[in-house]
Amino acid sequence: MSEVAAVVLAGGSGTRFSDDISKVYVPLGERPVLQYALETVELSSHVDHIVVVIRDVDETHWADVQAMVQPTKVRAAVVGGSTRHASEWAGLQAIVEHVPQTRWVMLHDAARPFLTLDLVARLVDTATGTGAGVVPAHSFTDDIVDQSGRLVDGSKLVSVQTPQLFSLADLTAAYSAAAADNFHGVDTAETVQVYRSTPIRHVASDRRNIKITTLDDLLVAESWVSEWDRGRWV
Repeated sequence: MSEVAAVVLAGGSGTRFSDDISKVYVPLGERPVLQYALETVELSSHVDHIVVVIRDVDETHWADVQAMVQPTKVRAAVVGGSTRHASEWAGLQAIVEHVPQTRWVMLHDAARPFLTLDLVARLVDTATGTGAGVVPAHSFTDDIVDQSGRLVDGSKLVSVQTPQLFSLADLTAAYSAAAADNFHGVDTAETVQVYRSTPIRHVASDRRNIKITTLDDLLVAESWVSEWDRGRWV
C-alpha cells in the first residue's frame, strides 16, 4: 500500500475559546484534547508517518503530550503560520522534507478529538482504491434556510469535516500555486479545488467527530469521553 502521512494541525490560537491556553491542550477527560487524535493516527495501521503543526509558544505543552503518548510515527513537529492555510502549508513542506516517499496525506484538525480508526481506514481505502481526494461528510437533518429566510434543500448539501485526504503531489502543487497567488483556502479541499482538477469523494463520517470551538463543545465532548477508548467507541 502507498505510504500515508497524517498532518495533525495543533497550531490554532483558539480565539473563540474562553481560555488562556490553546484549546488543543485543554483537559478533556483528564487528557489534553490533542492526545486523542494523535493516539488514533499513531495506532492506525493505515498511517505510516505523522507531522504535528504547533505554535512556538506551545512547545512545552507539545512536549508533555508527546511524553504521554510516546508516538513512534512522528517525523517532525513544526511551527505553523498565522492562518489555518499557512499551517497546512507548513505541515506539507515538512512531509516533503522528512518523508518525501509519502503518496497520500490526510490533514486533521487536532480540535476534533474523536477521530476514529474506522474513519481513517475509510478515507485511505477510498483514496487508494479510486485515486480521488476524500473528505468526510454527513448530511443535514435540520431544515436549512439562506440569509433571506428561504428554505434550502438540505438533501443537496453536506457538512464536511477533517481529516481531508489527498495525494501529496496534488497538495504540493495546489499549495505552491496558492502561495504565489497569496490565496488562503478555508480548508484543504477548497485549495485543491481551486488549483487542481482532482475529483473529490465524500465518505460517511461520525457526527461525534465534532470540532471543539467553544466551552459548550467541550462540555458535549466531556459527556462522550466514557464511551471512547483509543480510537474507537465502546
